[in-house]
Amino acid sequence: MSHGDSTNSRAMRAAIIPDGLTKLIFLDTRTGGAEPINVEILAHPKVKSALNRLIDLARSDTGQSARVTNFLLSWWDGDQWGHFPLTDLFAVDRDVAADMATVFEFLGQHGGAVYIDAFGDQYRDQMADLVERWRPD
Repeated sequence: MSHGDSTNSRAMRAAIIPDGLTKLIFLDTRTGGAEPINVEILAHPKVKSALNRLIDLARSDTGQSARVTNFLLSWWDGDQWGHFPLTDLFAVDRDVAADMATVFEFLGQHGGAVYIDAFGDQYRDQMADLVERWRPD
């Protein structure tokens, strides 16, 4: 996608809907965010489950947790918190790699950027905790 693509003019807002899925709504910022465009994307429960397992692992103190933290923080803001080397996949268990793949697959299905904090405030707070723990400088 080019930088002139209209997806760069979109903002996102998240809301929890009654069935427990996360509803991501893209808003056209060219109209002051007032008009939804191409509208809702539902995060399948398996994506949130995988994400929750990854966050739980990142909060622990193992070699795998460091690599999972690299994955999560690179998604949140790789330029600021570091990128995820693909070779980190070699050092995680298959189930952890499968959870990463589930998140990656979800992200690849959308034309615009979807960041972890779009899943809700608790995810933004959890990412801030990971930054404090793993990137204290």
